[in-house]
Amino acid sequence: MRRNLVALGAVAVLTATLFVTMSSLASAGRGSITSSVDLADGRSFILHRLGHHGPSPLVIVLHMAGYTAQFMEGETGLSDMGDRSGFSVAYGQGVDKFWNAGGCCGGDTSDDLGYLRALIATASHLTPVDRHRIYLIGASNGGMMAYRAICEMPGVFAAAGIVSGALLRGVHCDNTRVTVYEIHGTADTTVPLDGGIGFQGVNFPAQSTDLSRVGKGSFIHLQKYRGGHSYPPWATSILVKWLAGYSTAA
Repeated sequence: MRRNLVALGAVAVLTATLFVTMSSLASAGRGSITSSVDLADGRSFILHRLGHHGPSPLVIVLHMAGYTAQFMEGETGLSDMGDRSGFSVAYGQGVDKFWNAGGCCGGDTSDDLGYLRALIATASHLTPVDRHRIYLIGASNGGMMAYRAICEMPGVFAAAGIVSGALLRGVHCDNTRVTVYEIHGTADTTVPLDGGIGFQGVNFPAQSTDLSRVGKGSFIHLQKYRGGHSYPPWATSILVKWLAGYSTAA
């Protein structure tokens, strides 16, 4: 549940050129707080952080094309799960509701890798984060962005959960060892499981080729289900349980 409180104004973070403003604060279970965080470049994210605690895992959630961070907070139920399981959650917001994922979607050319670096740095200033246990969960275009991030920001993310997404051909992953859990509907025509023309005329690669396009030692698990292009209600609990088993320290 979210209750609007008084905005806190500007907070200096890391350097004089990086700052955040926090607004729309809300109290939740166990003293946790949900904050809308504005970065210095005008972009933002939602941070659901625990109350008093030591360094904890951080799950970064990336929305599907045309949707928002607020939508993903409600759709995934990750804030409540974070309260119960002891992790913080950051819900990212793409420029014009799209992510620059390496070939889809919306013609976005924004620096989303730089955005994720700023998000992590800022979230780590606002709440203690275990840097060995930072995870990604992305859906559709957000899943594509999660794939790009874990591939092109090696060593930052312990693992990624990707729902109805794809490893796009424009992503450089040949030399990166990744750990990924994919969930994909067999009847998906927006991002076809077996590849082919889908959203906005993009020719998507088949999911079965993903392991051949990433670095040696990678682990990719594909869970198929009978369904189309969606975020199944059971996906969150499966992904959180699976992600918790991985760390960059291992």
